[in-house]
Amino acid sequence: MSTQAPILFLVFNRYHTTIQVFETIKKERPKKLYISADGPRDDVDDDLKKCAEVRKIFEMIDWDCEVFTLFQDNNLGVYKAQQVGVNWFFEHENEGVILEDDALPDKTFYMFCYSLLDKYRYDHRVSMISGCNFQQQNKHGNADYFFSKYTNTYGCAMWKRSWNLMDTNLVDWPDFLSAGGIDDFSNYSGVRRRFTEAFGNIYSNPELRGWDYRFMFSSLKNGAVSIVPNVNLIKNIGFGPGASHPVDTESPIAMLETFNINLPLKHPSIISRNLIADEFQSRTLHYRRSVIEKIIYYSFSWRKLYYILRSKYLRWRK
Repeated sequence: MSTQAPILFLVFNRYHTTIQVFETIKKERPKKLYISADGPRDDVDDDLKKCAEVRKIFEMIDWDCEVFTLFQDNNLGVYKAQQVGVNWFFEHENEGVILEDDALPDKTFYMFCYSLLDKYRYDHRVSMISGCNFQQQNKHGNADYFFSKYTNTYGCAMWKRSWNLMDTNLVDWPDFLSAGGIDDFSNYSGVRRRFTEAFGNIYSNPELRGWDYRFMFSSLKNGAVSIVPNVNLIKNIGFGPGASHPVDTESPIAMLETFNINLPLKHPSIISRNLIADEFQSRTLHYRRSVIEKIIYYSFSWRKLYYILRSKYLRWRK
């Protein structure tokens, strides 16, 4: 039986999603719970009230549990707040589970994480354990999980050893790029284009994005892989108004169905990236079209163009 790991819960002002995720934590009854909450925004009238309502949820902790809180008085913004929260967590713990306030886990997610935190604790080839599976119910291999170059951090577990390798400002990006680090990431030019742009933008302006892309780059440059369950264990319940990331509710990763994973887990025989799975995720989620491809694509899909423009110019949260 694997030992329970501490849980870090990253929250802000969304009561209706936070309470749903909290209920799964409550059923899990962790011995240690860390809660990192961003503060209210000065220019949003009801933020103070909403943040207070979210923080009141944690008065419902009624089991034997050490509770640690990092409640910000002022708003740091979603990206900085999350990074500060994870830094704080790993100042005190060597490993643990990390959940955002709209990442609703299947009940087997926790044991999946505990088991693999134990198994790969000292194996530096593995950087993190994701609960997300974006394979549209396609399974890869006979094991209960596979390995990937993608680090889907939305609902995950990891070790302090991995977090300590974080290249916060992507200082090694130019060397990684010139060494061909992106060239073998995907066979799709549009995917290589997308991550070259994303990493390059963070390198040029470190205030952009949060810890998700930074962690992915750090994992890539250190030649590590992540663990992906062969069924989806995390449902994103945060799409729509109030979301930190302004994306449309018809996104292929919105409200994905979750499934129980087999326990005890069946492990892969080798630690190697599943290229078929990665290329499927590349093609379905990360392809960045060229200008010519965009003209052709959006000429046949005005609705998709509307959602893209809405996401870019009508942001729900600063």
